[in-house]
Amino acid sequence: LCAPTQRARRETALAVAERMGGAALIHPYDDPLVIAGQGTLALELLSQCAEGLDAIIVPVSGGGMATGIALAAAARGVRVYAAEPAGKRLADSLAAGERIIDPTTADAP
Repeated sequence: LCAPTQRARRETALAVAERMGGAALIHPYDDPLVIAGQGTLALELLSQCAEGLDAIIVPVSGGGMATGIALAAAARGVRVYAAEPAGKRLADSLAAGERIIDPTTADAP
């Protein structure tokens, strides 16, 4: 459907939403309700582990799932570790104090 860049994905999603009569475009990881929904993953894990959990390891991409799980788990004293796949820039972003996006997938043509 589109090039593998953030700009192309957003432009394509907006065009499809418009063709659907103005459907709402909900961001996959920056929307507070999506993040809250992702937190239910931690709640489900905790409900299935009667003895409790010491930690949860979460793969990181956009950060919504890690954020939601961290918020839900923190309330129960469970540590959350972000696992950074190759090509993601979590460590760089944390060190810089702002989101750093890989230029090969951000707005490349």
